[in-house]
Amino acid sequence: MTSVNSFHLALNIPGKFPKLDIKVSLNGNGLSTSVYYKPTDSHSSLLHSSSHPSHVKNSIPFSQFLRLRRLCSDDSDFPNKSEEMCHFFKKLGYPDSVVNTAQHRAQQIVRQSALQTSQKEKNERIPFTQTNHPHINLAAKNIILKSISSNKCCGAY
Repeated sequence: MTSVNSFHLALNIPGKFPKLDIKVSLNGNGLSTSVYYKPTDSHSSLLHSSSHPSHVKNSIPFSQFLRLRRLCSDDSDFPNKSEEMCHFFKKLGYPDSVVNTAQHRAQQIVRQSALQTSQKEKNERIPFTQTNHPHINLAAKNIILKSISSNKCCGAY
């Protein structure tokens, strides 16, 4: 620690310091990372009762647990932080089955592979964006599907 602080007077790294949502701690000759929540963090996310499609709502817990998997450099830190996150999602009305499945899926991922950039296939579809409302979404979906089925030039989706 003294050698890092001696590079420049402006560098004075304490034992632990939060930066954004990451807590970085000095650990012997290395660093360890974990999640950090600001005291004002309300842990708010999309309510499960919202009118968003279920696949959107159900993907949020997994993405947040995967984020934890990436942030927690110590494997023993992940279970504690993920239990804490389970409580956040339960307060937002997420079913236990959705939260527990997401937590379990993320726990099965080795941290090193979670840190790797995914190689997704190139998607050449044109995105369609609209205001989210259950009745509008259903009507738009029916119109698009009807158009695709009557217009074979659009390709199979």
